[in-house]
Amino acid sequence: MARAVAFCVLVALAGAAQTIDIPRPGDREFLVDRAHMVSPPDRVRIVEACDRLLKERAIPMVVVTVPSLAAYTTQNLSMEAFARLLFNQWGIGRPTVNGVSWNRGILLVISSADRKARIELGGDWDLSYNSVCQSIMEEQIIPCFCGGSYSGGIVAGVLGLDGMARGLRAPMTGWGCIGAPRIPLPSYETKCIVIGFGLLIVVVWIYSKFFPGSSSGGYDDDGHYPRRRTASFDDSDMSMPSRRRSSWGMSSSDGFFSGGSFGGGSSRGGGATGSW
Repeated sequence: MARAVAFCVLVALAGAAQTIDIPRPGDREFLVDRAHMVSPPDRVRIVEACDRLLKERAIPMVVVTVPSLAAYTTQNLSMEAFARLLFNQWGIGRPTVNGVSWNRGILLVISSADRKARIELGGDWDLSYNSVCQSIMEEQIIPCFCGGSYSGGIVAGVLGLDGMARGLRAPMTGWGCIGAPRIPLPSYETKCIVIGFGLLIVVVWIYSKFFPGSSSGGYDDDGHYPRRRTASFDDSDMSMPSRRRSSWGMSSSDGFFSGGSFGGGSSRGGGATGSW
C-alpha cells in the first residue's frame, strides 16, 4: 500500500514538473511559427485579426505551430495534453476583467509532423462552444490542410474563431484555401427562383399589412393597428465587460482593451482536435 501511494505521488510530481520548452511570446505577438507554416502576408492577417479581437473584446487568441510535439517535451504527450499544458504554462487570458469572470483565452496549436491541430479554450467558455470549435476544425482548418494550404488553413481557423468570439456565423467550408473543397455556387436558374419567391413573400406581406380589407391581418382584437416590434440580437455573452477605467487599460473614453494576451488564464480542457 505504501509503495502504491509513493508511486502515485511520484507520478503526480512528474506531471506537475512537466513543461513545454517554448518561451512565452510578447503580449501582442499572437503568432509563434516554429514549423514555418505561415506565409508573410498571412502572418500579417493573423496578427491584425488577433490584435483587433484583443482590443475590441478583451479575448486573446494565440497561434502556435511546431514541427513535432516531441521536440518540446520530455514526455510523450497527446495533442490535447500538449495544448492544455502550454495554455496554462503561458497563462493565456485573464481570470477576470473589470471584476467580471473573463477567462476566455483561445489557443490554436498545429504540429506538422504529427499532422494534428488543437483548439484550446479558456475555462470560462461554455461547453457548448466545443461543438463550435469542432465545426471550425473540420470545416475550416482541416480541409485546407488536406488541400496542402497550411497557411490558408491557419488563417481560416483564426477567422472562424474570431467569428465565434464575436457571436458571428462561421465562413463557408474551405474559405480562403487553395485546393480546399468549396460549396458550389447556385446556378442562374436557382438564383432567379429564390429571388422571385422572396419578392412574392414581400408583396404578400405588404398587402396584408396595408390592405387588410379582405382579412383581419394587421389589426388586433380591438380593431387597432398593433405597435411594431423590433428584433434584437443579444450578444451579451460575448460583449466586453464594463468599459469604465480599470487597471487593465480599458476606459470609457475609447472602450478598448489595451492589456496583453497573458495574465494568468487557464484551460479546463475545452476545445477540439483534428488530424489530416
